[in-house]
Amino acid sequence: MIDALDAAHHGGDPKKILALLEDARFCCHRAQHDAIDAAMSKMSITLDNMTSRLGFDAVASAHPDFNAFYSDFMVAREKIAQSRENRKDRNGIYEALTAVDLPNLTERFTRLMAAEPIAKNAALKIKLGSLNGFVLTVVAILAMIFAGLAVDWDAYLGETSTDSQLPAEANSQ
Repeated sequence: MIDALDAAHHGGDPKKILALLEDARFCCHRAQHDAIDAAMSKMSITLDNMTSRLGFDAVASAHPDFNAFYSDFMVAREKIAQSRENRKDRNGIYEALTAVDLPNLTERFTRLMAAEPIAKNAALKIKLGSLNGFVLTVVAILAMIFAGLAVDWDAYLGETSTDSQLPAEANSQ
């Protein structure tokens, strides 16, 4: 841009000035695309970390819009992938992302981040609920084992004679 302005100020070749301006415009578009890609990558990494660390159920319970947000986010990522395959429409796709998708996703992502402490508490409750279920199962199994040891199995099996417990030599006398 500076080179184009300098050339224009000093009476440079109009074709060279136009080429420099086109180059500057291309660099601006590339910078915009890179900024959108960086924002989408940040959201993607954060979403992946949050759902793997806290669990999808905990995040969804803390932020009721999560399922719709995640779906819209994936659609935007697909648009970016399409822009790489179709370079002719790339600027148009990124303009739409800039005008519509990115502001919407950014606002919803900010609300999701505000709900992260609630999601952490929900994840803790889910984990404690699972732990409580495990502990209750272990206690029930142990109780059944101890109850089984306390039963007088001889009486239960119908063996009332104490002779059956003696060695064979003692029974023959």
